[in-house]
Amino acid sequence: MSNMTKVLPFRYPKSKHLRRFSPPQRRSYKAYKSILREEFYHRCVYCTFPDLLKGQECFGTDHYRPKAAFPNLVSEYTNLFYACNVCNSRKREFWPSFEQWKKGHFVPNPCDHVMYDIMRAAGSVIEGRNETGKFAIELLDLNDSEAIQYRQLVIDLCQSMRNEVKRMNQTKEKLAAQIVGCTDVAKKNELQRQRETLEDGLQRISGNLIELLGE
Repeated sequence: MSNMTKVLPFRYPKSKHLRRFSPPQRRSYKAYKSILREEFYHRCVYCTFPDLLKGQECFGTDHYRPKAAFPNLVSEYTNLFYACNVCNSRKREFWPSFEQWKKGHFVPNPCDHVMYDIMRAAGSVIEGRNETGKFAIELLDLNDSEAIQYRQLVIDLCQSMRNEVKRMNQTKEKLAAQIVGCTDVAKKNELQRQRETLEDGLQRISGNLIELLGE
């Protein structure tokens, strides 16, 4: 279990997000989805779920300042975020009143706030680090039973993938040693083929880990 805590696919950023792209104005906010996906590293800005496992169809464009209250910002790139459909639907048209702002009862903006100072993932559970975090977790229901179960499955999957990468690297080293000492041409070619197949598998698994863990 101690090794499991080192796998952190649901980390919140420890600094404010600085937007990397400045796309030209588009008529429909939906046209920004693909660039928002790149902007926010294929993850929901609120729950941090990666879209690798859920699929891009389960994600969309979120208006931080809601469309109804801020119609002039409907297609403004700086008001848009990449979010999963679950968080987006739960946030809906929420916008805090002045009193709620004073109490810290609002949904944090990853470009204006350090998300890690507000919320953090403790294993499969999201913890609020202040009033804003606690409010956002409740509003977005980030700790519903299904979300907790899904996070744990992803954590377990990442740990299994890491273990598999370690095993495959050990096998690759053994194959490399056997290739060096092999004098039989046919056998040497077969060992090289096995090593190439193993290398392809390693690259695929390592790529998925990078996508899930952001490493």
